[in-house]
Amino acid sequence: MSIPTALVLLSNDRLFIGSHYGDSQLVKLHTDLVPKAAYPALEKLDPWSFGTAAKAWRGNLGAQQFKPAAANSYIEPLVTYPNIGPIIDFCIVSNEGESGQGQIVTCSGSGTKSSLRIIRNGIGIEQVSGQAIQGVLGMWSLLGPSLPGTSPQSQYMVLTFVESTRVLVRREVNDKTIVLKEVDLANTGWSINERSLLVASAGPDVAVNSALAIQVTATSVRLLETESWSLVSQWTPGTIDSVSSLPGRITAASTNGSQVAVAVAKGIIVYLEVRGLNLVECDQTKLDNEVACLDIHSFTSNKLTGRSHYILVTTWCDNIVRLLSLPSLNVASEIKLDPELPLPRSVLMCQIGGVKYAMVGLGDGQLLHYVCDVVPTDNDNATAAAAPAVRLRDQRKVMLGTRPLRLIPFLNEGSLHVLVVSDRPAVIFSHHCKLMYSNVNVKSITFACAFSTQDAPNLLCLADPVSLTANKIDPIQKLHIRCVPLPRNDSPNRIAHQPSSRTFG
Repeated sequence: MSIPTALVLLSNDRLFIGSHYGDSQLVKLHTDLVPKAAYPALEKLDPWSFGTAAKAWRGNLGAQQFKPAAANSYIEPLVTYPNIGPIIDFCIVSNEGESGQGQIVTCSGSGTKSSLRIIRNGIGIEQVSGQAIQGVLGMWSLLGPSLPGTSPQSQYMVLTFVESTRVLVRREVNDKTIVLKEVDLANTGWSINERSLLVASAGPDVAVNSALAIQVTATSVRLLETESWSLVSQWTPGTIDSVSSLPGRITAASTNGSQVAVAVAKGIIVYLEVRGLNLVECDQTKLDNEVACLDIHSFTSNKLTGRSHYILVTTWCDNIVRLLSLPSLNVASEIKLDPELPLPRSVLMCQIGGVKYAMVGLGDGQLLHYVCDVVPTDNDNATAAAAPAVRLRDQRKVMLGTRPLRLIPFLNEGSLHVLVVSDRPAVIFSHHCKLMYSNVNVKSITFACAFSTQDAPNLLCLADPVSLTANKIDPIQKLHIRCVPLPRNDSPNRIAHQPSSRTFG
């Protein structure tokens, strides 16, 4: 218990302990000894559980949860409120480490409650469950059937590896804890023995109801029915030239649920639509160079499933960002990048804070973004389905890492955010119609996807080279304080940091 400076009795059994020398606490007073076993053990939860029980124990309540003491006691700590004072000394750690975040490390507290406090500013990501899984090259969540008047929830998680694809299904056990179990995909329409480039829920209105799923591999685009996983439609690329009889291979893909864009070898881009239970090829075009990356999300909607009028695409070698209009695939706008810049590795169209953006992630960790202006047309013959004219302006450049960036959009608290996956992960969001870039408290990650259920909304699943975790994400940027307790009566007066050895003295 902290050294008290003030005591306030809030009710018959609730006591607030205010402390100038350590963390303040809210405690519950008992007439009998409370054994340690009465507290829930976080480590004993299922490694893939993130339901009601886990949520109740890991819930924040506006402050950090306090873990129980080892000995029995009449006092049950409920919540602890971090206090970084009094600060005896501090040092600043530069952002050259793995997380890419600047931090302040302080010598805080006094007497028996002395500690080191690590302080940083950003959006916090709190792990709620995890599993040791190596070699994940991609993961996506699929929606399940929804009841009338309710929004769809994530039902499946798809993981892809070098030569295989696996599907996990959400199950609820007796205490409403959610557990993911692997699905037997034998004799189904899934292509399970090759790597998936893209998996997504599909249908004319995915936000309302989705009974279909899209799987894109190097050899085909598959439309699956989610109840039985039967194959209802399939598209395969044809031969790419008259010399070779071999079919082309798909190198990149993007979808918003009702529209699909795929890049095939030799610079071919094919535009598909989901119409009923069919995949329909609408048009295709050929660029001068191989496609590096493309995106078909809509920047006229702040959701992930709006219908798009454009495909944003970049190619290897020429460093040109192009907007192709749909359904004709004509070039609506293009920008030639500085030839000294690295090649793009990821692109995204989105609307954040009411502003339309085209984002380009480069191979050296730089992010370029443009404001997209839709130009009104006076052409009376223009049809409603035709893409309006557009131009890209106001290039901005931000350094977010040192390795290639992957841009992954997700919804958090109903607002669209962008997770930048790299060696220094960050979240892009809007504040007063201005883009903000916030570091997150995780190390290098390789892929991410949102997974939302009724009991555990707004979860973000993250993959790194050795593990897969489910995490809660803060809705706002704020200060994050981590406490490193020191031995009893060890009260430091000075602190220094040695970057070469990454140690403190």
